[in-house]
Amino acid sequence: MADYDSTRAYNVRARTGADAFAIDEGLRAYMIRVYNYMGIGLVLTGAVAYAFYTMAVVTDPATGHIVALTALGKAIYASWLRWVIAFAPLVVVMLFAARVNQMSSQTAQAVFWAFAALMGLSLSSIFLIYTGASIAGPIGRNRRDESGSRKPTGGNDRWGSRRWKTRSYSTR
Repeated sequence: MADYDSTRAYNVRARTGADAFAIDEGLRAYMIRVYNYMGIGLVLTGAVAYAFYTMAVVTDPATGHIVALTALGKAIYASWLRWVIAFAPLVVVMLFAARVNQMSSQTAQAVFWAFAALMGLSLSSIFLIYTGASIAGPIGRNRRDESGSRKPTGGNDRWGSRRWKTRSYSTR
């Protein structure tokens, strides 16, 4: 937020309509950039997780079940290295938090991309336990019908209750 002047933002009475609009547009553009980086980071995390999973396992082409682990799979899922991989994102977050004020924006962005990739490596073990459908299921779980109301997804959720439609109230 280096390009955002907070001193003008707090002095509401001194701003004109055009000035307030310019501040709002600048903040909006900045936040869109932040959300885009976060979205791309999530995509990178998922892609790295899936890539390491596919490189680490041998599957039966007929059934799709895991038959064996490759040498990479044995190294990252069945050795002491799995603990290093599991706790590495936590260590990166602690180091990043301690050093973020001394970093340039390019260095901070590089650490963010490295963290997203490391998080993907750490989360790749989820593919060993769950099926692809159960991993992708929560992404499309809260579907809405034509009127905008939520539809029940069928079946029970994890607490045993049904998901019913919620009423949509108009805001007149």
